[in-house]
Formats: sequence, C-alpha cells, structure tokens
Amino acid sequence: DKMFDIFYYANTDELNMTSNFKELRSACIRVATNKYGANTAEVQAVQKAFDAAKIK
Repeated sequence: DKMFDIFYYANTDELNMTSNFKELRSACIRVATNKYGANTAEVQAVQKAFDAAKIK
C-alpha cells in the first residue's frame, strides 16, 4: 500500500524523536514526491489527508 510506504519511510528516514505533526506532514510530502514525483495523485492524497486533519 502506497500510503503505508510513505508514512513508514517518513517516520524511519525523515523524522526524529522530537519531530512534530507539521514536520510529519512535510516529511510525508517529501517522501511521496521523491518516490512518485511532484504533483502526482500520491502527493495530492498526502496533502488532502493532512488538510483533513487540519495539520498545516
């Protein structure tokens, strides 16, 4: 599942113990962009998910 992979790699490769939700959003977008390309459906899905949770 693509979203699982994005979340997993963001948590294991991009974040540390003091990271916050804003940094998680940025990390997930960065991972999705690196894996699938900018402005892809995957990147848009990540952005929409964090928007729905009101994490900017």
